[in-house]
This record gives sequence, structure tokens and C-alpha cells, in this order.
Amino acid sequence: MKTLQSALLVFVLSLFFDDVEAFWRMVCGTIQMGRIDPIINPGAIAGHCHTVAGPNNFNTTSTYESYQAAYCTSCSIQKDKSAYWTPQLYYRHTNGMFEEVPHDGTVVYYLDRGVGAVNMTAFPPGYRVLAGDPALRAYDPNTLTYGNRQYGSEPVANRVSYACLDSSGPMPETPGFNRMKCSSGLRAQIQFPSCWDGVNLYKSDQSHVAHLSGIDNGICPPTHPKTFPHLFFEVIYSVNSIDQSDGGYFVFSNGDTTGYGFHGDFQNGWDVDVLDAAISQCMGANATNGGQIGLCPPLAASVDPFFSRNCPEQAPLVNETTKGMLKVLPGCNPPTGGPSRAQQNICPVQPALNYVDNQDYKTRSKPVPGDSVANFTYKGCAFDTGQPRPLTGMSYSNQTGMTIDSCTAFCRKNGYAMAGLEYASQCYCASALSRELQSPAVCSSQSAMICTGDSFQFCGGQGLMHIWQDDQYTGPVLKGLPVADVSTLSLPGGENATYRGCYKEGTGARALTGTSYSNNTGMSLENCAAFCKRGNFALFGTEYGNECYCGNTITTEKVLQGNCSVICSGDKTEFCGGGSRLSVWSLGSYTPSSSSSTTGTGSNPTGSQSSTTSTSATPLPSASGVAYLDCYSETTGGRALSSLFTTSGQMTVDLCAQRAQALNLPFFGLEFASQCLAGSVINAASSILQSTKCNMPCSGNTQQTCGGPNAISMYNNTLYVKPRNPDPVNVPNQAGVQYGYYGCYAEPGTARALGSTSNMGSFATESSSLTVEACAALCFAKGYNWMGVENGNQCFCNGAGIVNGAINLTDADCSTTCVGDPKENCGGTAKLNVYQLKSGNSRFGKTTPSKKPASTKPPPSSSKPKRTPAPTTFVTSGKRPTRRYRTW
Repeated sequence: MKTLQSALLVFVLSLFFDDVEAFWRMVCGTIQMGRIDPIINPGAIAGHCHTVAGPNNFNTTSTYESYQAAYCTSCSIQKDKSAYWTPQLYYRHTNGMFEEVPHDGTVVYYLDRGVGAVNMTAFPPGYRVLAGDPALRAYDPNTLTYGNRQYGSEPVANRVSYACLDSSGPMPETPGFNRMKCSSGLRAQIQFPSCWDGVNLYKSDQSHVAHLSGIDNGICPPTHPKTFPHLFFEVIYSVNSIDQSDGGYFVFSNGDTTGYGFHGDFQNGWDVDVLDAAISQCMGANATNGGQIGLCPPLAASVDPFFSRNCPEQAPLVNETTKGMLKVLPGCNPPTGGPSRAQQNICPVQPALNYVDNQDYKTRSKPVPGDSVANFTYKGCAFDTGQPRPLTGMSYSNQTGMTIDSCTAFCRKNGYAMAGLEYASQCYCASALSRELQSPAVCSSQSAMICTGDSFQFCGGQGLMHIWQDDQYTGPVLKGLPVADVSTLSLPGGENATYRGCYKEGTGARALTGTSYSNNTGMSLENCAAFCKRGNFALFGTEYGNECYCGNTITTEKVLQGNCSVICSGDKTEFCGGGSRLSVWSLGSYTPSSSSSTTGTGSNPTGSQSSTTSTSATPLPSASGVAYLDCYSETTGGRALSSLFTTSGQMTVDLCAQRAQALNLPFFGLEFASQCLAGSVINAASSILQSTKCNMPCSGNTQQTCGGPNAISMYNNTLYVKPRNPDPVNVPNQAGVQYGYYGCYAEPGTARALGSTSNMGSFATESSSLTVEACAALCFAKGYNWMGVENGNQCFCNGAGIVNGAINLTDADCSTTCVGDPKENCGGTAKLNVYQLKSGNSRFGKTTPSKKPASTKPPPSSSKPKRTPAPTTFVTSGKRPTRRYRTW
């Protein structure tokens, strides 16, 4: 019997050489769990429990036509409304209870296999098929596939196999249960028949289909001349999440304790044109997609990266418990071990079907300009990466009930003209944009998330904000926020103030350096103007909605008007700046005089809460590449800067700056006189305080200020260099040998993106001084064509490339810096920067492929080393409770 290992050898080699097979792999979440099987038990309760992937309207009477009405599918390709299902796995404890074994969904491979694949046929509407035999309880070596002298037969039983994915190393695949303690999961695999008689869409004895001679390759029998795409399912069960210490055993929902009765069902629901185009362009000798859906245009056009969120598991159709701990298997199936075939048991009392509201008549689509909700009209989308956000006013989030209606109502109630939705659950308000809208074409191409409170509305996406505008808005856009850069404000007494624009706050000092005051309930443009006029200042500015500043000159940079869109605390029809942004006005009656000074006299208007005179800026350190930002607040439940924390009785601004620069961190700050913090971003919950809050001399230099109680003297490291993904990577001490950057990939669940195959292994290690170059040197020395870096301190190598269905992410997702060189990226948490040895540098010699069509199963998962985070330490401050901080 041909071994699975030999089949894998041909497959892996084919990935590197000229005979590259064409296929695609699709990841699917679970849409339904229960005793539903519209193929074997149409319109009735099925005999055992299945885990189903596919369209949201899957039910007992599903047909090709009904699937087309579904508004989503739990698989990534939304034009594939097919249904895929397999039996659920349980563990029987010695006390008689059955425990559900969790898994992460189904991975479906569409493979280009068989001699007849050159004329591959798309699945016709109405096609259905069952692979495997639920009643089987022993290996059957006698029932063989069709074969001839050139292409030998295989036992049909080889369609089912299992791979124990364990950190101890690769293990041989088996046709039934064998080892069930697997640290990375037990992978159940099934091959479908690919040969069709060309006439019948379905026959109950499955005679309308036949397996290829080699199960996953070879020829079709003459009675079945048509070749379909070869389907291969894999489901990884988390067997090690079950406590097996009581000596129980695993059993499928059909009562199978051997594994030989594993099976899979497929009911076609593909869009005909999409499947035809995908077969034409992404299968065959000229295909270049290499298994990636994103490189196959017909498939990529309908891929939803948020498929599991946008099409979650539906409420159970059968009124029966299938999850958790059960007294009996659903369907009253007794555990059977064979070797005789098992009989399907039937419960004496069958459960009822739950009522499910049919919503097939509904459709959902991303908003387009002109769409309206209540009094709001959709204007378009804006990218929300970096600062400032597209809308900078008020905000809130709701993880279970966010809708477009609730967000727009919130913004309107609080006096804002615009509402923005993002990440399915976040709502932002403002009355002007801080960023430009993208074109309709760009917006329509972006992936979006359904609202947490309405599955038929979209609430932005990842780093993408959907913007709505109130058509009936009559607020500050008419007063205090001019359309043009110059406008006038009528002041009491008939005088006018002229609007000068929205400006950044100063670096190292205030943008307006005269007197200031704040009023949390009564700030308005008129009050601020009167305050500064009494001090004989030329300019006044408002900030954060409740702060007023005076001065005679402003030299900071002007920014987009939308940055200054926070409503004044004392007048809901006016805007008073924004976060570290000043709405600046000039007083028209101002006349310079020789007696005036830049500090002014500064009186506090009636009703204000506090009044202060600005102090001098925090003395800058002697270190180069440092710019003072402001006095920032600490946050609740976290830190304003979270990448570095250290404390010293000799702390200075220079010392903290040096530590931040050594780690290439863009921000650093000092607090409580002796604490140094640094990070890549300033926590959004941290806000700018009055400068007097940062009032403690540094413990190592009393001439410098090191923050205060829960107040941080915040600095910008201007020597910061944005970390990069080197491309190419020169292998040290190997002239001309280079690895090329391949992309950022998510670790696939409990497996590894750079895992091993049966004949091409893998290697993993950790290092406290890791760099991309060091990982490349190690992998090349060990003979691996592929390498990757992860979590800042981990290096992975393999010979097969991306395996286990790892999903390609954006480079921004892999932004953890290398512990040995913070100017380089080394992946992220469960995310890997992947590199491939460039052409001509291969450690593997050129091998001539076999003339026989390659026979393979998808590469098995690797052993998976434990992910170990960078070291942490406990640091105690006399002013703050003890916390855990990340350090290098």
C-alpha cells in the first residue's frame, strides 16, 4: 500500500520545482451544530450530530436554490454558498458522560488532481456527495478503487486518515484512531470522490461518483469519465483540551470509537460563473496562485476576511443539547468498536425543530454615498490609522448593541454633525473631518464588519471608519467653525474676532504663552475672547472644549480644520479646539502698545473654575533627538506608555531618553520623579494635563522636571526610525546569499505557518538577541529554504513554505520589533514575518519530478513550540501600586 508519507514527498517537492500543482484552500467557521443532514435525512431529524460550515440558512430541506438566497456563509469566499459537514467528536468519561471536543472549524482544499483534470468539470447545481462510511468500524483492505496497469488501485478506506500534531515531532498518519494525546490537536482528514458519471446529481448509494485510482490522484473509471475539483477536508480537534486522566475514550457522534467511520458531506452551492472562472484561472498548468485565494481573482473578489464575525454560528435548529457534558450522544447512538459494521440507532422520542425566522428575503450590503438612516446620509469612508482619528469629538463603544441608528442618535444628541462607525462596535462623533474621505471605489473595495447590534448593517472595519452626516444639523458649523479659513465672530460691544485656523499645541511650551484658564461647564468663544482682551492680548485660542489660552504670536503648524471640532462646554453651538489642538482667533480691536507684555494682566472672568499663568517649559535634556510634548495623565488599568518601565534614584530626562533611543521607541516620559516609561504609542486614554501637574524635580537632576503624581512629562524621541522588514536579507558570512521578504502570516490556530512535513522538517528556537539576519543565518545553515521571525524573539525554519492554511495579513499586523535590533520587525503575537531563500540559493538540489501525476495530501501541521513572551519583571514604586511591565 502506498504510504501517505511518499505522497507528501511528491507534493512538497512540487512546491519548489517546475511541476507546481494548482489548488486553493478555504477556511470555514461553524454555522450550525446538530442532527441536520439534508442529503441523507431531508426534511427530518438526522441520526447523529454534525458540525456544519456554509450558508446561514442551512436546514433540513436545503437545496442549491435555497442556498443562493443566504445572505452570508461561514466560509471565507462569499460566492461559495456550498455546505460542508462532518460528525462531531466527543470524549466518553468513565462516569458515562460525553464531553464535546472543541475544534476551530473546517479547512476545505480544492485540488487540481487526476489525469482528467486537464478537462476539469465544475460542480453542477444540485450536486451532492457523501465521502466515507459512517457504519465502518474496521479498516477494509479489500474494497479497491478502479485501476489499470499504469495506475494501480488503492483501498477505498485510505480516503480517511488522522495526523497527531504533537510537539514531540512528526508522526505517521493512520487510517483510524491511534495516538490521541496531541499537543497541537488531532487532525481528521477525508478525501472525496472526484470522478462523476456525468448524469446523476445524486444517488443514495453514491454510485454517481467514484474515487480516483490513487484516492487523491490517478485516473477515473470509464463509467465515471468526468473529473471534478478534488475536495479534501481537514478538521483539527483540540484533544489535549480534554482531561483524559480518567481513562475514557474518544467517540464520534455516530458512535464510532475507531475513527474508521469518519465521513464528510458536500452540497454544492457555488456561483456557477465564479467556480468556472476559478477553475480556468487558478487550476491547471498555468495557475500561479499557489493555494492562496487572494491570488486567484475570481475568488478574491468575494473574500471576506471577517467571515467568522460576519457570519457567526446560528441558533440550533434542533431542540437538543449537543455541547458541553451530555448523558447520551445526540441521537442515542451507543459507542461501538467493531469490527462489525454498526447500525444507526433511532431515539424512541425525537426532539422538535426550533422555530427560526426565515430571513432569506433580506439582503445586506456595505453603504454607498447617498444611503440614509434617520436624518443621516452616508458620505463615505476614511482610513483610521495613526493620529488624529477622522472624527475627533465624543465616542463610545458597545460590544453587543452597536447600530448605525444608535451611533447617529448619540452624536446628534450631543450636538455633532457627523457620526462614524468602526470595528463593528465603536462610534465616533465630530462636526468636521480630520482626514479626507476616500473615493467610492476605494471604500467599496474595503472589507467591513457587521454591527454588533444588527447583522444587516455594516459598522466600519479594521482601521476603516464609515462616515454619516446629519442633513438637519444646524450647530457649530454655522458659528465658530467656519467653512473658510477666515471668518468673523461677533463679540459683545460690537467688536469682531477673526478666525485664524486650527493649530497644533507647542513642543516644549504652549502655542499661546500668555495667561490661561479652564471652565468645565461654561467655556465659550465669547468668554475666552473677553478674558484675553482684558489682558491686552492679540490672540486667543480654545482647546479640549474647556480651556482658554492667550498670547500675541503663534508659530506652530496649522492642521486640518476637523482637528478642532470639540464642542465648547458652555455653548453647544461653538467649537473650542480639540485634543492638543487650538482654535485660534485674533482680536480685531487689538492695538500694540509699548507697555504691553506677552504675559498680560490676565483676570479671570466670572464663572470660571480656575486660573493659572503659564510656567516655563520643562528644561530639555542635553541628549540630542529629544522634543518635549506636554504633561500627560496616567491611565486607569494600564500605562500611558507600555513597552518599557524602569525606576532609579538617579533618574534624569537624559537617562530616560537614552533608554528609549536604545530600544528605538518613539515616545518616552517621566513620572513620580524617578520613573521612566517608553512606548510605541501613547495610550488613547491618556490626556494632556495642565503643565503645573508635572511639577516634581528629577531624582538625579533637580534642574529637570520628571512628571508628577499620575502625571507624565512626555517626550518625543526624534531619532526614532520606523522598524522595517529588510528585503532582501543578506545571510551573514555567505556572499550573495539572500532571503526575500514573503509577507506577514497568522499562525493557523494550534498549528504552525512554518510547520514541518513528513519529509521536510522544521526548526524553531528563541533568542534574547534575535535579529532577522541571525534567523536567516541559522535557517540557511540548517538547510532550510524558508524562515520566519515571531514575537520579537522566535525564529522558525522549514523546507515546505507556508503550510496549514496560514492566512496572509497586512505588514502592519507584524510590528513587534526584534529584541536584538529594534529597527527591524520580528512578527507579532502568533504572527510571523516570513522570508524565502531567493532563486539560485536553494539548499535543495534540483530534482526531476515523477512523470506520474503527483499524489499528495495537504502538508501536515508541524510540532508547535510553546510561545514564550519576552521576559517581564515586577517593579515597585513608592507612589504607585506594583504592576507587571514589559522590559527587554
